[in-house]
Amino acid sequence: MQLSALATRVVNQNLLAKIIFVASSAVWLVACERSAASSASKGDNGRTVREMVQIERTEPAGAIITMTRQAAYEGCTVAAKMLNIPVKPFPDTPADYVSERTTVISDGTNYVRKVEHPYNLVGDKMVPESGCEFRIEPSKQADIFIFNDGKSTSVSQDSENHWHVEEGVSLPAEKAAQSGATSAYSEALTVNGVKLRCLPASDSVMNALGAEAMCIDGSAQPLTTDGKPVVLYFRGKSPLTDITFAYVTIQEPVSLKQLDKFDSKIFDPATYTK
Repeated sequence: MQLSALATRVVNQNLLAKIIFVASSAVWLVACERSAASSASKGDNGRTVREMVQIERTEPAGAIITMTRQAAYEGCTVAAKMLNIPVKPFPDTPADYVSERTTVISDGTNYVRKVEHPYNLVGDKMVPESGCEFRIEPSKQADIFIFNDGKSTSVSQDSENHWHVEEGVSLPAEKAAQSGATSAYSEALTVNGVKLRCLPASDSVMNALGAEAMCIDGSAQPLTTDGKPVVLYFRGKSPLTDITFAYVTIQEPVSLKQLDKFDSKIFDPATYTK
């Protein structure tokens, strides 16, 4: 497939998501294979509740937007000018642009994972007849997964701000974690003030994922969901082979802290749909 054709398809949100988040899916799958014991805690249910906030971005910043401009928009403008149709300017990338913002709140057994998509890339009118219009719009889209008392619930907000709730089924008890499952994460690293433990560059998982870094919480009892360590920091190579559009996908922690106050309403789907 020609790169220009690929970039044109990128403006389709479904394909765009597949390209941007290919590394994310692989990271979660690997984390599942490297299970770890749930942390002991102390909150309303006798457990410590911790909150992690993470963002996903690229280097260079806004790489997907840049690729869309160079490989699709600029070609569209050439065609529009041949038809004497005025073109709309390509929008600036917002200074705070990130593809995802993820919040995980966990007591070691029950947890909430909220994934926000702060912006929509809209290219449905990026054709000569419409002046090659491409938009970057603020978005309230969010996907929330709740696991509480052995039951899972998915809550999502679509592009039209409608909420959808899907009740899951009760899940079987977690399998016992393998002893020393996180011992492979042996390299110390600090990102945005968060202390981490990372896989060494020689680890086979790093090579399999095309990863430059993959790290979990550096404490003695790492942040977990489903009894598995959460990957807090990840750097992955671009899924594209054309060096012109090469970029690095980065998931990095913004903060990791223990919550002094814990409201059990975070496990209630109605909390998010009001």
